[in-house]
Amino acid sequence: MLLINIRKFDLFNRTYGDQQGDLLRRETAQVILMNLRDEDLACRYASDHFIVLMRTTAVNTAEKVTVYIEQSIANLGFEVGNFSTEKYQNVTCCAMQFHGADDYRVTLDKLNEYMQTIKDNKQRKLSA
Repeated sequence: MLLINIRKFDLFNRTYGDQQGDLLRRETAQVILMNLRDEDLACRYASDHFIVLMRTTAVNTAEKVTVYIEQSIANLGFEVGNFSTEKYQNVTCCAMQFHGADDYRVTLDKLNEYMQTIKDNKQRKLSA
């Protein structure tokens, strides 16, 4: 499983409005889909989160996919409304193995905790 979070989406949405936020989510979803295989399933999980199910995929392979997604989105110039400059977004991604014996809610909780740890670590690096 992959969890993908559009960083600073709330700020983007407040700055440019809900309509532009919806367009950003749609374009982000398209980039995610372009980096997946036909058998993978991507869904919007929450406001600024996407989840990807990658059956029979090793975690190290899924982690490589997260790098491709992060790089692809970082290089996507998003044109906001009538503004002449492009905005570049970033996402935070994480991968976790789902074990069939676990309840999916437990796995989602673990995945969200892992995502928060990654976001906290990135924030600490930026602050240092």
